[in-house]
Amino acid sequence: MNIERSENIIAITPESRSRAKNKINLTDTFITKIKAPKRVARGTKKVKLPKPRYWDSQVEGLFIRVTHTGHKSWKLVYRNERDELQEYHIGTFPRFRTGAARKKAKQELARVQLGEDIQYKKKQMRESQGMELFSKQYLEKRCSHLQSYPNLQTLFNGHIVPYFKKTKVSTITKALVEDFHMSKKDTPYVANRCKAALHKLFKYAIELDLMEHNPAHGIKNFIEHAREGWFANESLEMLKDALSLHYKKYPLHTNFFRLLLNTGRRPSEIYTLRWSDIDFAEKRMTINTKTGLKTFPLSDLTITNLEDCRRYSGNYIYIFSKMAMNVIIKKSEAPIDTYWKTYKWHWTRIKARMPGVDLTVYHLRHSFGSHMLKANKNLYNVKEAMGHSSIKTTERYMKVLDEDVRKEINNTEALNI
Repeated sequence: MNIERSENIIAITPESRSRAKNKINLTDTFITKIKAPKRVARGTKKVKLPKPRYWDSQVEGLFIRVTHTGHKSWKLVYRNERDELQEYHIGTFPRFRTGAARKKAKQELARVQLGEDIQYKKKQMRESQGMELFSKQYLEKRCSHLQSYPNLQTLFNGHIVPYFKKTKVSTITKALVEDFHMSKKDTPYVANRCKAALHKLFKYAIELDLMEHNPAHGIKNFIEHAREGWFANESLEMLKDALSLHYKKYPLHTNFFRLLLNTGRRPSEIYTLRWSDIDFAEKRMTINTKTGLKTFPLSDLTITNLEDCRRYSGNYIYIFSKMAMNVIIKKSEAPIDTYWKTYKWHWTRIKARMPGVDLTVYHLRHSFGSHMLKANKNLYNVKEAMGHSSIKTTERYMKVLDEDVRKEINNTEALNI
C-alpha cells in the first residue's frame, strides 16, 4: 500500500486494495489543506502520479478526488443492477461543502437502492436537455415568483431561445455565448440583459450537473447610453394631437399613455394598476414600485383621466384589464398575450402620427420629470414625485435647466465689458 504524506495529511492512493481501512472523517478544514499532487520528472517528461482519493468514513462510497491542478471534486462509487461499478460526479469543492456532499450522496444512494442507475439517468438528461426545454424549466422553477418574471420571459422567448433553439445546454461554449452577445450589439441594453439571464441559467445548469463551467462568465458588457430625450415644444404638441386622434377609436388605451405622461409612473406600474390602489377622496394612489410600496399624490388632470377610464374599463379589478386590452389583438394570436404587447401595438400607431419623433413609451416618464423640474426648479419634489430612492438619479434631469441658466448668464449685465 502506497501512502503520500504532506503536512500531516495522509492521502491513500488508488493503488490501495482495501478501501475500508483507508476511510477518513472528512471535514471542510481537512479538505482545504489538501495540496495538489506533484509530478515526477522521468527523462524529458513529467509523469503524473495517480490522483489521490480521500474516502469518507460516514457515507459508503463517497470520496473526494484531487487533481494535479488542485481541482477537488466529490465522487460516489456504487454498483448498478448489472453489478457494474459506476462512478458518479456529485460536485466540486468548495461549492459543495462536506455536509452538502454527504446529503447529496445519501439521496443518490437511496435512488440506487430503488433500482435506478443514476449515472445513466444523468447522462440521458444531459443528452436530451435542449435549450428551449431547459429555459422553460428554469423559468418555471426559479423565476416564476420574481417581479421581473414577465421581462425574463420576453428575453428568453424573444431573443435567447430563437438563437440557440434546440442546442443542448451541455454543449454550449463561451465562444457561442460571445457570438450571441455580439449579435445584439446594436441594442446594448438587450444584449447585456440577455447575457445576465444566461449567466443565471447556466448556474442552475451547473447545480444540476449538466455542465461544469459557466460559459457566460467573463464576457464584458456593452456600454449602455442613457435613454435621453423628452417630449417638449414641437414634439409635445405632436404627441397631444396624436393621442387625440387615437382616442376617437381607442379611448381606454389612449388614457394609458396620458396617465404615464401625467403621473410619471413606469409602464409596468400603470398597466397593473388596480381600482383599489386609487383613493379618489384624498387624490392619491398607493402602488408597489421597484423601490418599494409608495404613495403618490394625484393631480386634478389625472383624476379626470381616471374617471374617464371608468367609463370604458368595466367592472374589473385592474383599470387596464386584460379582457379590455385583448379587443385589439389579432385573431391569429393566442388570447394569453400580455398587456405590454398590446400597448406596444398602440404606441407603434401613435408614433406613426409623429414623423421625425423617435421616442419610446418610457420617455413619457422622462417628460413628466423634466417638465416638473423646469416649472418648479425643486429637485427634491421631483425626486418624491418620480419615486426615486436616490437624489443622484433625479439629478439626470438637471439638463432641462441649461436654457434657464443660459438666460440668467445673459442677464448678468454687470459683467459685460
